[in-house]
Amino acid sequence: MTPRPTGASRRSASRVALRQAAGAPGHSGRARGYRARYPLMSSDTAGDGLPRTANGMARSKEGVDVLPLAGVSPDDRPSAIDQLQPGDLVFFKLDARTKDRLDHLGIVLGYDTEGHLIFVSSREEVNGPTIGDMGGVSRLDGNGYYAKTLRSAKRL
Repeated sequence: MTPRPTGASRRSASRVALRQAAGAPGHSGRARGYRARYPLMSSDTAGDGLPRTANGMARSKEGVDVLPLAGVSPDDRPSAIDQLQPGDLVFFKLDARTKDRLDHLGIVLGYDTEGHLIFVSSREEVNGPTIGDMGGVSRLDGNGYYAKTLRSAKRL
């Protein structure tokens, strides 16, 4: 019989569960599923709805490729980001350990008060979506962290 977690271990376990459930693809899928009637599938396999992961969503046939995926290397960074509109999904290659898989996504918000194209996404912390994180400000233009790792965009 497995002992029931108590105190700090229970809080830690619930934080891990929340982080896993509220990752960027889950957050975007829930938002799209509720508002735009795109259900979130339980995997990346074929079926009705959006695939479960950022990689699956980017490579799926759902929606229109605004910035088609050319590859995941730094040389494959798209340049025509002026085509992006609020609500578009943007896909990133942040972690080299995931090899050829895109591993993060966000939703384009539009331009901030300084004229930078920004997006919102989930983050490492457990308290929800953000427009900035440990990686940097969520800007898609320039040479910041997220701008350098942008690889693709899709409009649903």
